[in-house]
Amino acid sequence: MTTFSKQESVANKLITMRKSIGQLESLGPVNGVRLESIPQIGLVAERILTLLHDLAFEINTQTAAAFLSDSPHTATAAFRAATKAGVIDAALTARFTSADEPHHTRFQLCLDIDPADAAKIACDGLSAYGQYTEQVSCWIAQG
Repeated sequence: MTTFSKQESVANKLITMRKSIGQLESLGPVNGVRLESIPQIGLVAERILTLLHDLAFEINTQTAAAFLSDSPHTATAAFRAATKAGVIDAALTARFTSADEPHHTRFQLCLDIDPADAAKIACDGLSAYGQYTEQVSCWIAQG
């Protein structure tokens, strides 16, 4: 069995994140009309946003481990720890932690009630996770 360094493990997660972002982009516009007329788009978008969230949590926990006495147990704590460790900046962390729920949860909750709001959340999530992969990649390159 191959043992990966922390940076290799993070780099592999970033590959998965980039592929997932590309898959979400390949769906075409995730807008209210398409979400109502093609429900599968909503299911795929929600699943991809969930995967991105889970991978970011793993990366944040892994990269901030040296700065913490205990692993963060919430996504908010993990994003803040990653900022403290210099992995991502505070402005990006605020994009992930300012709302009550993560992108995938807010998206799923809005999907049936207000597809236009769900579309905005998907767009914001796509943008935020794109910035996230860029910042973590820069952190790895500096390391």
